[in-house]
Amino acid sequence: MVGGSLREDTGTYLLFFNRDVTACAYVGSLGQADGDVPPAGDVGATNLLSDANGLYVRTYNGTGSLADQPFHLAVLC
Repeated sequence: MVGGSLREDTGTYLLFFNRDVTACAYVGSLGQADGDVPPAGDVGATNLLSDANGLYVRTYNGTGSLADQPFHLAVLC
């Protein structure tokens, strides 16, 4: 990612790239870079309607509530 990121609210993130990512595939998983056990929950991503270079990402805890979770996201174009 080149453009940056913004935490919009609990479990809600905006990610920005240096190119249009609307025709790309997004694959996410919860996890940390330090090798610790990944948290329970889920992550989802979709294109950001207001910016072709952006993605809207939400992370959830094990009960399905929005929660700040560490995540990895691959964008395949």
